Amino acid sequence: MPARTQRTTVNLSAFPDLVVIYLGMRVRTLRGLKTVFSFGPKISAAVAAKPEGLLLHENVFFSVYPLHIGMRQYWRDFQSLENWARSLPHQEWWQEFLRDSGGVGFWHETYFMRGGMEAIYDDLKAPVGFSVFAPNQPARCSAPASGLGYPEILRSQHRFQKMLADASLIAQRFDRIEIGRTHSRKHRADHAHDGQNTNRDEQGFRSHYQANVARLGMLGHGAIKR
Repeated sequence: MPARTQRTTVNLSAFPDLVVIYLGMRVRTLRGLKTVFSFGPKISAAVAAKPEGLLLHENVFFSVYPLHIGMRQYWRDFQSLENWARSLPHQEWWQEFLRDSGGVGFWHETYFMRGGMEAIYDDLKAPVGFSVFAPNQPARCSAPASGLGYPEILRSQHRFQKMLADASLIAQRFDRIEIGRTHSRKHRADHAHDGQNTNRDEQGFRSHYQANVARLGMLGHGAIKR
């Protein structure tokens, strides 16, 4: 009897700012073969250095012809990825590529746990990924020569998301404070209500006692008279 398929999933709650990025290089000319193969050792060395925030690196093979290879990386957060992109040797590779693409097309797509996606495509003869189905437009980046060159709108989006997250935490704390205050007010109100009841009971007892004393006085006075 065949064994049942074992299905598992993952708990990503410990990675609220997780970022997944795909990077690809597709050969356009014979010269591009040399460019692609020269990047292999450089990438291996960069990964072996264990950059801060890199959780996992995997090589990806897209096609034989045209030769199209790449990688998939998981980063702890956007800041870690950007720091690596702005540092050497990645920064140097990027600047060299912008001067001369070396017969290859380069692209990357990035997906964010907190929401949002972005992509850049350079010197590609045919579209890949988002560019196959989404409208294409010129890329305007805040710092194209310093790394991956993320659009400024994406940076603004992440700043806005962080503001929302901070606001959510503040709201949660405020709710806890308000709940505490409500409980405190209710406790004081209950205590005051109990005090009022006690006062009423005392007043009732005092009135009843005074009435009984007066009655006894009258009875005593009558007994004397008699």
